[in-house]
Amino acid sequence: MKYLTFYEVDSIDELARPDEQELFLDTPALEVFTDLTVAKAPVIESDYNAIDAIQLMQKEHLEMMFVVDEEEHFLGLIREEDLNQQSIIIRQSKGYQRDELSISDFMIERSALKSFDYNEIIDASIRDILYALRKSDLKICLVIDRNEHKIRGIITVKDIAKKLKIPLSISIKSNFDDIYRAING
Repeated sequence: MKYLTFYEVDSIDELARPDEQELFLDTPALEVFTDLTVAKAPVIESDYNAIDAIQLMQKEHLEMMFVVDEEEHFLGLIREEDLNQQSIIIRQSKGYQRDELSISDFMIERSALKSFDYNEIIDASIRDILYALRKSDLKICLVIDRNEHKIRGIITVKDIAKKLKIPLSISIKSNFDDIYRAING
């Protein structure tokens, strides 16, 4: 066993902080990209009970999870905004039983999602990403590695705004308008 020494802290008054670079529209897009080779993707199986999933997402402070099947194949995304008590009540009003609802009843299916190729965003800027998302009215875009046939990551308008330190409204149009207004004055 290694013997560790305790030291007094009374003469230390500075906190260590990570180097944070300020991001701008011309900053490389990789700065706003959640890379799944670095950050572990939060995943949930498609047959997971919807009520339990709401509690899990709240407990883990997750806004979104990747939905997979029992063999870990990607099926889609589930967002906190799509899976909530109101959406459960709407399904119940259509005859569904509350305890029988699963993630697959609320997820955004893979076929409805759009993606950028990782090799293209390597040379792109945040401005390029925002322009493409705005033009397509998208709040979320996957990033795929077409050579490896894998989902490499995700880019969201919410993450871009957070990293640019810009407050956002709720609607898609407002999200983009808020970002451009904040950047362009």
